[in-house]
Amino acid sequence: MSSFPKARKSNITNVSVTPEKWDAYPEVSRSTLSDSTFINLSSATQISTSTIANSTLEDLPNEAKIKNNNVSHSQVQDSAIFSSQIDRSKLENCTVTDSVVNKCTLKGCIVDPRNRVERTTASATKFMGAKVVNRSQLEDSDILSGSTVERCIVRNSVVAEGAVCDRTKMDNVAVTRSRVDRSNLSNCDVMDCVMDRTTFGWMTLRYGIWKNGDLVGRTSTTEEVVIKPRTKPMQKSADLSSSSTAEPLPVAQPLRAASPMRESGWKAAEAAGEQLDDSDRINDSLSSEDEESTDDELIGAGSKSKPKAKPTAPTVHINRPASITDVHDPPPPYEA
Repeated sequence: MSSFPKARKSNITNVSVTPEKWDAYPEVSRSTLSDSTFINLSSATQISTSTIANSTLEDLPNEAKIKNNNVSHSQVQDSAIFSSQIDRSKLENCTVTDSVVNKCTLKGCIVDPRNRVERTTASATKFMGAKVVNRSQLEDSDILSGSTVERCIVRNSVVAEGAVCDRTKMDNVAVTRSRVDRSNLSNCDVMDCVMDRTTFGWMTLRYGIWKNGDLVGRTSTTEEVVIKPRTKPMQKSADLSSSSTAEPLPVAQPLRAASPMRESGWKAAEAAGEQLDDSDRINDSLSSEDEESTDDELIGAGSKSKPKAKPTAPTVHINRPASITDVHDPPPPYEA
């Protein structure tokens, strides 16, 4: 059959149309299609407000629309589906928009955020080859490669390679080839593990079996269980740039008293002698003041006689040679 007429309010059963090139593309509305196959469709194809059962639709481009239909027990490939009810069907490389997908197998599909996949609320999520997604809440996540997610809350996560998650809360988690039941995971990488009623955060886990938070075994006979902290995310670019351009604060240095430069040779000797003379004069003045104060204390308060002045010994100044002399110093200047 090379052409297909317009069908309205019709019942189409056991029809296979697989031409290389259509003479006229089908337009089906308010009809029932069952056990039929349509291949090599184009943008001129319109199937709306119909029931499609046990049928195959292939190569339906995005310009064409399967709209306001009930699709059940069918295979839909390379097609765009809008505002439809899809039950127990197999979707491959399809774009599903504003539809309800129930108990279906999806492979290479993009599901619009407004769709419901088996009683599931999804937002900005890709289902590519998901096996079952049931009664879950998903946000910014990817369900890939035959994985199963049931009654879970999933945010910013990836479930892949046949992983099975049931009644689990996941936030920023990657789960591959694992089974996770009734657990709470946050910022974790899980691979080849089995978890039951366990809570982990910021961890990388491999080849372990956990029950009620305890490690009870391993899933591999050749690999050891891996339990290590997950690498923290990098800092923001703004923080890195500000930290790299900021100059280090200057370190406060302790203040030091300026020490006089040491004179060498005979100059050092003269300087040392002058320092000794000054110290002797200070000591003599202090000793005389001490003697006067002691005499005043010994005289009574009612005494009117003046104290006799005691003769003081003349002060002798001694010039001491410097303790250190330099052999290579020049001779002292000649004095006439």
